[in-house]
Amino acid sequence: MTDPRKQNLADALAAMSGGPAATPSAGERGARAAPRTPVGAAPSAPRPDPTQGADDAATVPPPDPSVFAPRHTGQALRRARALRQKRTFVPILLTLGLLLPALGSLKWLMPDTPFATWPTPLVLALPAGGVCLLVVAILNMLQVKSMLLEDAAAAAATTAAAARGLTQEPARS
Repeated sequence: MTDPRKQNLADALAAMSGGPAATPSAGERGARAAPRTPVGAAPSAPRPDPTQGADDAATVPPPDPSVFAPRHTGQALRRARALRQKRTFVPILLTLGLLLPALGSLKWLMPDTPFATWPTPLVLALPAGGVCLLVVAILNMLQVKSMLLEDAAAAAATTAAAARGLTQEPARS
């Protein structure tokens, strides 16, 4: 036997979608049977459609379909995602680029700690890795700057073209 609340929700969903209501199973028919019209009695008047009332007339015209259309192309979305990702990596790379050399220097700065037992090749690899990450961070920052300048130039060109009236209005149907 299914939960009557779930059955009520299924019936309501079916009624909203215009489909037939779910029929109860044999065990539920006694508990959920709809009231029947007595024999010989006139059926009740059909319920008025709530969407067909004078009070429900829309006073505002419907929005233009272009409002619901995506505003960016796939290429623009990929470019924005790549820019956002590069901007996220900049502070991470800078932080690691500074922390790795500091971590490697703990072998000599704190000789009474477990850092002093680290092998020398590891201690030398940490600052080298930090320098590499700083170089990658700088290159990433230059790429972000270049992408932002390209985006600003494209936006300025679009704005200037729109000001001259060279852009076409989107087709409206």
